[in-house]
Amino acid sequence: MKIKAITTAILTLAFAIPANADQYISHVYSTRIVPALSSEGFRILDTVTTPLLSEGETHTVTITPRYGTRVKLVAVGDVDSNDVDMFVVGGESGRIIDRDTLGDDIPVCEFTARGGSYEVTIRVHDTNRPAYVKLVYSIR
Repeated sequence: MKIKAITTAILTLAFAIPANADQYISHVYSTRIVPALSSEGFRILDTVTTPLLSEGETHTVTITPRYGTRVKLVAVGDVDSNDVDMFVVGGESGRIIDRDTLGDDIPVCEFTARGGSYEVTIRVHDTNRPAYVKLVYSIR
């Protein structure tokens, strides 16, 4: 029983976000992202943290907002990321609805949902070492 508890604790630590990455993301989330979204009348529906992504790697999440809902997506890369990009593709149309490819680690995309699902792809364009990215999904 003791071995199982120790193994579980080790596995939990192995898959946890390192403290410096988590602290940076949490700081940016609480001091910049949440206040900005609130001031614009957005309500946060969900957050997703990617697995570690190396330079050039992507992670895709599917969202299904209600028709007519204003959606704002904000991502923040951890302390190791230099440039994170985001692309929103309409699930039915396959077209890019919005994208942020600026040279920063906090991409923002915004659109009005027209029904169906949307694929949100996060790409770590430039990083010092593999990085985590937190995606914030909000609506108004």
